[in-house]
Amino acid sequence: SVPAVVDVLKLDIDSFDCDLLEAFLEHRKYLVILAEINYEIPPPFAFARLWSKEIKFCSRPFAYYGCSVAYQEELMQAYGYTLLQLIGNDALFIRTDDRDLFGSLFFPAFAWYYNDRICWSALE
Repeated sequence: SVPAVVDVLKLDIDSFDCDLLEAFLEHRKYLVILAEINYEIPPPFAFARLWSKEIKFCSRPFAYYGCSVAYQEELMQAYGYTLLQLIGNDALFIRTDDRDLFGSLFFPAFAWYYNDRICWSALE
């Protein structure tokens, strides 16, 4: 029996990550979610490789795997999660209701995400 609220979910499958992540989110709540991002697709571009029965093997061709941080952030916000920080190739999400418990965690590796968002937004 799996509890209704799980402490931590770590997801890294190099293929249909966001489809699987959404399936998990539809059935359980998590205190912390650590999910791999496709760092090759910068914000604000939203990309996700979606599941298809026609795809037999999900290797990592250049930039065609997993999902971008922008896509993942939008998906997670719809389920009540906030992006806390990026750690290497992973995004760390917490429940939006718990955001105040973490103070102002901000690491230099996270700065590129917001800088890229600002840069690309200026071109729109």
